Amino acid sequence: YHTELLAFETIKLVNEWLPKACADTKELEPREYMSLASNFAGIAFNEANVNVGHATAHAVGHLFHIPHGLACAWVNPASIELMGKYFPEKVKRMAPFYGVTCGCEGEKLAKAVADANRKLMKQLGIPTMAEKEITREQLMELAESIHGEALTKFYQYELSLDEVKTFLASVYDNYC
Repeated sequence: YHTELLAFETIKLVNEWLPKACADTKELEPREYMSLASNFAGIAFNEANVNVGHATAHAVGHLFHIPHGLACAWVNPASIELMGKYFPEKVKRMAPFYGVTCGCEGEKLAKAVADANRKLMKQLGIPTMAEKEITREQLMELAESIHGEALTKFYQYELSLDEVKTFLASVYDNYC
């Protein structure tokens, strides 16, 4: 259970401190908290089964020469939406860290949390895939290789190729 504790603490720290770290890169306190969040995330990843989002970030980073952090940012909202289907209780736990208090549950709550994540991305000036000259078609061409990626097999549910395609479409279409 310490893995989940670290993962949720990471989400909390990132939502609180990343905007401050980006707003003033010379201020040390936000950077210290982001360093701590990075450490917590690394420990949590080491002991948890990462998912299709992380597998996608690996593929996008490698094939399009995109920094891993940027690729992870792009796939995170769609990962949250997917979690709403399979892990609604975890999405409910993370919602307050994004300031989401819609009173909804399941996939509707996951969409609200994912949209809050996208809003944060816009606030931070994270470019879209299109701005990095990646087309929707290029991303969709990765579906079969991502579906076969070992990291997707560690998800607690076996995702179909169609689910991976839906995931990729959400990654591209919902942050533009």
